[in-house]
Amino acid sequence: MKRHHFVAMILAVAVALVGCGSTTVRPEDTGSAQAAKVAQPAAPISSSPQPSSSPSQAFLDGYRAYRNHDLATAVERLGYAAEHFPQLADYALYYRGLAERDGGDLAASISTLEKLVRTYPESVTIADAEVALSDLYLRLMRFSEAAAIASRAIARTSDSKIEQSARLALARALAAKGDARGAYHELMTLREQYPHGSHDSEARNFAYSILATNLEVAPEVANVNSIEHHR
Repeated sequence: MKRHHFVAMILAVAVALVGCGSTTVRPEDTGSAQAAKVAQPAAPISSSPQPSSSPSQAFLDGYRAYRNHDLATAVERLGYAAEHFPQLADYALYYRGLAERDGGDLAASISTLEKLVRTYPESVTIADAEVALSDLYLRLMRFSEAAAIASRAIARTSDSKIEQSARLALARALAAKGDARGAYHELMTLREQYPHGSHDSEARNFAYSILATNLEVAPEVANVNSIEHHR
């Protein structure tokens, strides 16, 4: 599923559920309701969810806060939605994990994304979450875990963009582990399968750097005179 369709779908579901949870307004109440809207300004998005808040509304608020880089609000609202909105709890966990990562709380982000993977293994967000986890593990020097979960993402996804990101993540993890041959192989696989992909330039530069810093194993990992190496 393309990502813009994916996002549109989850927002449509959340909006529909918000609507289902609203009370029906009688025709004679319409005027007074509209007057109340004018008289009372909307609560700011950053306000804490009240016990009576709609969980679906909390999800919408949290997702919009994430998109607007209001990370503290996103973490709060999406955390509430993850606990109280089972219809989209996996999406809530996914975006909460990203908000925690973007806010610099790597440990919290890992915990949230691991919970997503563990609790909702069939969610369509899993491959993306695994790529994000691989990057987080790599930042914390958990190289074996980074390589393992990137490999899982490659195996499970049919999305070319996710596969490219996962192969690049796997190459980084393998290089960090000292496996120059494995890293180079993943980079060249990425480049051969997606020669015009968004990560091709980065993969090419990374492959060059591996050869430049591993001169003693360069003949083992690549034919440096090949067209593929120089393109």
